[in-house]
Amino acid sequence: MRFLIILTMMLSLNSFAAEKKSAKPEPKREPTAEELAALSIRKDTQIEVSYYDKDSDTFEVVIVKEPGVGPNVATPEALHKAAGINADLETFQNKKADYVGAEFQLKDDLSLLDDEQIEKRREHNKK
Repeated sequence: MRFLIILTMMLSLNSFAAEKKSAKPEPKREPTAEELAALSIRKDTQIEVSYYDKDSDTFEVVIVKEPGVGPNVATPEALHKAAGINADLETFQNKKADYVGAEFQLKDDLSLLDDEQIEKRREHNKK
């Protein structure tokens, strides 16, 4: 009986040590194609531009039929391309705040930014 108890304790300690080894944080890696696809809004989706953030030079957009989904943040260049905005990019860049409240049906997939990318843009724009 003692042998069983000792054996059980040894196995428990061994599994505890194995769990502790696997608790190391995973190294940073590039996102997969599937993960990148998840960071986009599909073509033909109706969106509304809800906010322009000057610090990060980004737009927050809302999917009209799914207003609770988000945040959805895109660069001016990505929004200009995906929305098929008639104005040339330079004119669009000069009047970004004018597009807040506008609705568009996407002509192409709209690439979105994650929190880390937004923060990098903020840091870059502070310089």
